[in-house]
Amino acid sequence: MTMLDERIEEMPPAPRRRPRWLFLVLVVLLLAGATLFFGFSRVSGSIDPAGEPGAEVTVTIDKNIGTEGVAKTLAEAGVIKGERTFAYWTKVQGKGPYQAGTYTLQQNSSYQQVAALLTKGPEITEERLAVAEGLTIPQIAARVGKLPGRDAETFKKLALDQGEGRVRSPLQPPETKSLEGLLFPSTYNVGDKDDERQILQRMVDAMTSVTTRLDVANEAKQRNLTPYQLLIVASLVEREAKVEADRPLVAQVIYNRLAKGQKLQIDATVIYALGQSGTKTRVLNADLKAPGPYNTYENVGLPPTPIAAPGEAAIRAALEPTPGPNLFYVVVEKDGRHAFAVTAAEHQRNIEKARANGVRD
Repeated sequence: MTMLDERIEEMPPAPRRRPRWLFLVLVVLLLAGATLFFGFSRVSGSIDPAGEPGAEVTVTIDKNIGTEGVAKTLAEAGVIKGERTFAYWTKVQGKGPYQAGTYTLQQNSSYQQVAALLTKGPEITEERLAVAEGLTIPQIAARVGKLPGRDAETFKKLALDQGEGRVRSPLQPPETKSLEGLLFPSTYNVGDKDDERQILQRMVDAMTSVTTRLDVANEAKQRNLTPYQLLIVASLVEREAKVEADRPLVAQVIYNRLAKGQKLQIDATVIYALGQSGTKTRVLNADLKAPGPYNTYENVGLPPTPIAAPGEAAIRAALEPTPGPNLFYVVVEKDGRHAFAVTAAEHQRNIEKARANGVRD
């Protein structure tokens, strides 16, 4: 054996190279793992972001926009991160349906918090609308107009100048357009979604409910009146009687005069004709000549419509007047109390008493 052969035998074997494909697989796995890690971190950070929620924002969710539309609206307002992630999370978690409406939300909120609020629906705020007895439609409209987002003229037009799709009362004669006297005076809780028409409908429904409970239809029939005519009488009682005890007495005077074919001669109807209900308290001799069907000094019978919104006490007085022959009444006390009379001479003495008490010129 030669020296060369000995050297060859003593050399170590050449190292085995690892396949290149194995290196590539490792690289791909590392990259995939990193992608999944950062992707998961990003998704997790969107679902439940770190830190405290941010500033409050007002967000309106429109109707019928679907989960994707809700996600887009929330993302644009900064409430959530990850528009597509939220939509997918909603489906996977079985959340929804989300309620349309206006919400006060916070930016940088978690999906769970937002989903809970949108599923529950927006907070409903209510305003109190106080409608006192004896108010006319323009006066009621003025109070409606003080509610946020409501318009007095819109309400008044709906109640007085009814057109297509108008609100009607079952007590309203077919030829009568006005809802005067058919709106029940009460205190209403008005939601932020209640518009002028809905408020009007609630008042009409309340009057219908009260008159049904009091059986106005049958009671009016006993007096040869329609339910609407009985409400006209009730409105006269409401505007004329300031003291509760006087209401059924005033009602009986009205019925007695109607039965005799005498003019009612009620100041409140003249004031209504002048458009000054609630501001004018005394009529002048010149006012008594005011033209029109509401002047009961010039016309026999009831005015064509109620002149105000009668409350339940006035309606009850019209249903259950105090029996008696009285044909006259006049305020004789400063608290608004009336004195009643059968004859003109007795009535004149009551007028003198009123002057002596300083309640009449």
